[in-house]
Amino acid sequence: MKKETSKPVVREIMMEFAHLTGLLSSREKPRRYLWTDAFAVCNFLTLYQQTSDERYKYLALRLTLDELCTIYRIQFPVLRQNENDTWYDQNGRIVFTVSKGLPGVGFSRSEWNEIKDMKSENVSRTITDDTQPGGPRERTINYTAPFDRCNREADYAAAWAAFEKRGVKQE
Repeated sequence: MKKETSKPVVREIMMEFAHLTGLLSSREKPRRYLWTDAFAVCNFLTLYQQTSDERYKYLALRLTLDELCTIYRIQFPVLRQNENDTWYDQNGRIVFTVSKGLPGVGFSRSEWNEIKDMKSENVSRTITDDTQPGGPRERTINYTAPFDRCNREADYAAAWAAFEKRGVKQE
């Protein structure tokens, strides 16, 4: 599809999205999901960039920080749980995680309980690494304390503050 002929189709799809999700209407229960909202923000900003039509900018900025955090809390409870109990060292290495998707990464719970309060020491762990060609090999991973977690909601708030500082206002 050529760029010029696809614009009306994209506009139509995105305006329908805006109606269905409550961006343009006062739906009692709007259908809002983080992944569709992120997709929509990108599409609306692209449409605004291509057309200079202010309504696309308006729609892109309708998602508020509170809505974003609420969507994250409701739609991604397992991700939130994993992130709340995944700890990193000063070099960004995962020291401990409850994530079932990362088996064998970091220390076990009992080992973690022994090292989690370290303030500045180093701790190491030797593992069998079978991720490279040539077969398994012993590898020692060094971790540097103190350990910390990421905070997605605080990151969202920092991004929102940066947008506001640049003059991007929420409607």
